[in-house]
This record gives sequence, C-alpha cells and structure tokens, in this order.
Amino acid sequence: SAPLRDDLELVIQHCQQSLQANPGFPDTYVTLAKALTEKGRLDEAKAHLGTAIRLNPTNAETHEILAEIQHRQGRVAEAITEYQAALKLNPDWQEVLNNLAWVLATHPSPEVRNGPEAVRLAARACSLTGRTNLWLLSTLAAAYAEAGDYAQAIAAAQETRRLAAA
Repeated sequence: SAPLRDDLELVIQHCQQSLQANPGFPDTYVTLAKALTEKGRLDEAKAHLGTAIRLNPTNAETHEILAEIQHRQGRVAEAITEYQAALKLNPDWQEVLNNLAWVLATHPSPEVRNGPEAVRLAARACSLTGRTNLWLLSTLAAAYAEAGDYAQAIAAAQETRRLAAA
C-alpha cells in the first residue's frame, strides 16, 4: 500500500502548510492527527488533537479519536475520560457507546471494569439501533456478564446468534 502511504504524506504536508498559514483552524489539526495515526505516529497525533481540543473543546470527534489513540497505547483511564467527553457532546454516538461499554465490560483490570455502567451504555446503543446490530448486542451480552446478570447475558448472546443466523 505504498500509494496510500504517499497520499498520507501529502495530507500531512498539506495540513502542516495550512497550519503555518492559519494555526487557529482546529479541523486541520484533526485531519493531520488522523493521517499521523494511520502512519502510526500516535504521540504526534495526540499533540495535534490536544491543540484541536484547546481551540474547539466541543468537537466530539476529536475526543473520540484521542480516546482510540489512548486505548491503543494502553492508557485506559485517559481513553475512558475521552470517550466520556465525546458522549457528553454526542450522547447518541453508537460506536462510542459501544467502545466505552466494551472497555468497561472486558478490560483485564478489575479496577477498570464497571458492569452496571457497561450495561447502561450498551443497552442505550442497542436501543438506538432497534437491537439490530450484532456488535452492539455482543457488547451488551459481555456487559451483562460483567455485571453478574447471567440470565440477561445468555439472552443477549442468544439474540445475537439468532440475528447472525438470519
């Protein structure tokens, strides 16, 4: 995928030039951060996202991207904080509801897991999609299991299986 890599370099160069001319435009920092993330340059991406958040703290996407990077780097507490910030700005964002619920339901560390909150988030995501999304339902099953509600966990897992078979 050398052409993609070249395209990413062009995006990075274009964004850097644009920021030299107009350093107050937060969307450019976000675009640059996305390209840097694709290149695996996560610390640089995080720095640009931090600038974007300072310039415009109400962009939920910026918080979501930062959460994903923090999660990839194993900084789960920071990731949770950014997921929560994204949800505060966009409470119906199904992907973020799901990702945060998954972390809270399945993280290896018991200090991170929070079954009841995972259930609340996953149930909200499922209700927003009419319980038609396999990934959201499987997260809900995991959340119920973490919360100790095994009957609901089994029911959600069976619902996932029925949906997959259909």
